[in-house]
Amino acid sequence: MRRWYVVDPEDGLEFFATADAAETRAHECMAAWRSEASDGGEWVEEIGELEWGEAICHERAVRTECEPDPIGKYDTLEDWELLPVFSADEKETE
Repeated sequence: MRRWYVVDPEDGLEFFATADAAETRAHECMAAWRSEASDGGEWVEEIGELEWGEAICHERAVRTECEPDPIGKYDTLEDWELLPVFSADEKETE
């Protein structure tokens, strides 16, 4: 799953399902910041923090063990680990 993001100094971090949505939001933020800039071209320093891009997952939590709780206190006893996530492109080159 691809996730796209925008970081705006005022609104923080936002995630989007498509690159187009993230890019559109970033341009909306830029327009808002531009309207707040002074007539003399004075921009606030924070404008340099505005960005959009792709968030790439390297590892994901995966349940590695699951068994019934012998004592019955819980439904199951589980263990989870962070395991590497491979994209379709990486699998083709292996």
